Amino acid sequence: MEKIKEDLQNFVEKFQTEYEAILEQEIRDWVMIKQITSFFINEHKQNTIVDFIDLSNWDSVERFTFDDETRLLELVWHDFSDSKDQFEIECFGAHLIKSELIIDSIYITLNKGLPVLLLKGFYQDKKTLNVKYNKGCSKILFLEGHPFSVEILKEVKRKTHSITVPKIHCFTTSIVPNYNGYISVDDSKAVLYKQNLKLTSDKILEIMGIVGTTEEADQESLHVNGNLARKHFENALKVLNLQQRTKFDNDYQKLMLGDLTGVLKNLSFSESVEFTLQNTIETLNKCSHDAGVYISKSDVYKSLLFIIAAINSNQTANKAFKRN
Repeated sequence: MEKIKEDLQNFVEKFQTEYEAILEQEIRDWVMIKQITSFFINEHKQNTIVDFIDLSNWDSVERFTFDDETRLLELVWHDFSDSKDQFEIECFGAHLIKSELIIDSIYITLNKGLPVLLLKGFYQDKKTLNVKYNKGCSKILFLEGHPFSVEILKEVKRKTHSITVPKIHCFTTSIVPNYNGYISVDDSKAVLYKQNLKLTSDKILEIMGIVGTTEEADQESLHVNGNLARKHFENALKVLNLQQRTKFDNDYQKLMLGDLTGVLKNLSFSESVEFTLQNTIETLNKCSHDAGVYISKSDVYKSLLFIIAAINSNQTANKAFKRN
């Protein structure tokens, strides 16, 4: 136990020296992504936990690799390919259990005051996954029992491979040193939800700053920024719907603004921002389509205010709902 405490203290001290300056920053540079991800796994290698937003967790990472060309990160939980213990294989359900993400970005944050790493992977539809993984195998099966990820089961030379791949473009995975159980799976899920919504709010605030200094005559800029805001609003609504486990027939990533707004139960702020949900949808749709219509700077700005208020008020409502 003392050795574990010493290792954790060394990890935190080294983190503070090397990476504390880039806390709460979304990082897309591939060299930095590899360096930081390797640090979080290697510096506490025997006690690395991987928490998924819609699964339970892994208690270790046996190995990991990066592909510089595709930005693919492969994380292997267990590899029993050479094991003779059939009971062990049957217990875990596969000879090889891993997760693969084409990394868009990473984000270092604190959970209960301790550093954790969040991973955002790009979305890949079923057709793309089939082309990619349906090779060199005698059987393949796609299991879609989780809203954030798809599990691919494939048989390779009579051995079963289980591969978890994210199916939504947001932060779905957290790499956490084992802080003696201080950070639970639920703690990781809460941080993943919180940071996804926080980053969207931050991006909307940036757009507000741009729109606020844009002349109304600059219609192109208003349309471009309104369209960008629509994209971020859709992303936030997907996360809120996922938090509430709303069921849809299609992948969340394929859903559009009109499909997602039903999750907004708390709209009491609408009067204070002087804009309704319908006003916001109409304004953002005008920005997103080449309709050739004039758009009011005031309407774009109020739409942004509405989005910020909607994210914050409904996130608070979700927390209250869970407590009750």
